[in-house]
Amino acid sequence: MKRFALFASLLFVAACGSSSFEDKNGDGIGDPEDPSIVDSVTQVAPSSPKGRVSGRIQTIQGAALPATVTISGPDGITVTCNADGLFVAERITAGSTVGVFVKMDGYAPAWTTATVPAATGNFPLNDGEAFVGTISLMPTTGNFTFYVVGFDGKPITGASAILEMHPGFLVDLDGASGFDGRGNISVNGTATDGTLTFSGIPKLSDVAWLDSAGVTVRFTVYVAPVFDASQTLLYAGKTFAVDASTLLTQPWNRTLVLPAPYAGEDLKIVATNVTNLIKAPSLARENLIAKGAPIYVVFNQPIARDAYVQITEDEPEDGDLAMLHTPTCNPGQKDSTPVALNPLELNALNTELRITPKSVTEGRKYNLVLQVTSRDNPTAAPTRFAASFFAAEETPKTVSAPKVRLIDVPPVGGSGNEEWDATETIEIVFDRYIGRGDNTAFFLPVYIDDPITGGDVPMPGEKGSDIPICVPASEPVPSWLGVSKTGYAKRFLLNPDPILDPDMVPSYASLTKPISAEDIVLTVAFNEGFKCPGGSLHTLWNEAINLSLANLSVETIEPPVQ
Repeated sequence: MKRFALFASLLFVAACGSSSFEDKNGDGIGDPEDPSIVDSVTQVAPSSPKGRVSGRIQTIQGAALPATVTISGPDGITVTCNADGLFVAERITAGSTVGVFVKMDGYAPAWTTATVPAATGNFPLNDGEAFVGTISLMPTTGNFTFYVVGFDGKPITGASAILEMHPGFLVDLDGASGFDGRGNISVNGTATDGTLTFSGIPKLSDVAWLDSAGVTVRFTVYVAPVFDASQTLLYAGKTFAVDASTLLTQPWNRTLVLPAPYAGEDLKIVATNVTNLIKAPSLARENLIAKGAPIYVVFNQPIARDAYVQITEDEPEDGDLAMLHTPTCNPGQKDSTPVALNPLELNALNTELRITPKSVTEGRKYNLVLQVTSRDNPTAAPTRFAASFFAAEETPKTVSAPKVRLIDVPPVGGSGNEEWDATETIEIVFDRYIGRGDNTAFFLPVYIDDPITGGDVPMPGEKGSDIPICVPASEPVPSWLGVSKTGYAKRFLLNPDPILDPDMVPSYASLTKPISAEDIVLTVAFNEGFKCPGGSLHTLWNEAINLSLANLSVETIEPPVQ
């Protein structure tokens, strides 16, 4: 039977081996019986290229450590160092960047990154390797003690603190350039009867070894502020930084003195809906207070409850504006009207003050004065804040035609002649504030339909010129209140001899002839604001004004009697 099976097998092989084939194209592959089939060879997909990550883990003195090393990423793997502190993580995808995390009981953790070379090829004979160098771990079997007292000498209890030590580990990439300190060791501590102890950091002897090896070690202690049971701040926090060399040569330099609350820190406003209190001038829309709405003022520290607050109207009604131009008047002082206030409100932390006027008139400007004292630093002098704000209009209104008035100054013992002379001023007064809300001076582009100089060629602003006179704004500022300009005004002053840049604003030394008030016709061209310094003007809601107000006649008024 076996002979028969063997004979059949030989017969089968002989039959296969004796098969003839044609190879007309000489490619070594038998031509198919069906000439429409093209010779082909099946290709096998290449193997996935892999690499490895290696390194050495040791103590700061150079002794090998059997640390655990974890490689992050899709090929995540954990390995243990051998007796020489060496580790090799195999089969890491070539071209990938992975995290290398080192952990060892009794030592601070360490971490670095590695990129496996991508040039291992599709059919690697030797896997690519990324060597992370030698990593030295910091021991965490020691402790440090600091002493914490208040500015009054009392030992502190209950203060929480954080100690950070840099570096947290060392890396030597090539064995030639030296160790590079990386990372931090961060531990928490709590003061008890003036003693603040941090555990889980290197011993002072280890720090001394690092210092002798040329490694710069720095400690930073953050002590949090201390409050009592009622959340009253007793002591301010403190940050203390010292390097190891100082601690080693001055071991007594470990006493931290917590300062008095807010000692050396000025009382400041950090948030408010009247931005002019922080930065003036600012946009009017950042200083709009709706009728019945409170003014919020937030301070950087608690304030005492005896705050002084006053709000006054900024200026008289438009019909009395002329008196503000007389040099003997203190603008706004005689006519400032106090505004009644609802009771002041302080939040639980005494850091937010709420001021609610009982009534304000929409569109008007008001001046706010605050005088407050730090609650927790009573030795500090009271701090005064002053700024202007606007009562918001219920609905924004368009700018209407202004009043144009010639302040006709009469000669001594006489009366006005109702003519615009070289020493007289035309004021243009709007019923609402317009401006820019920044430090750039703002001007009103104005044309006059009667010749000023009498020359053949029209000067800027005269009839026939396409260049306006840029009339400066006049925003009265009550100096006795200490407020700054807001950058918004109702009134603009046109004078034949303005003290302005003659290249930008026409400056006429004098009128060639007096002009009758009834012959003066003005055009206020808001839409040509780009022709004046500062550019276009805006409403309190920061809406650009682009209209043109023409055929404005002049009213003559006399200055008020002093």
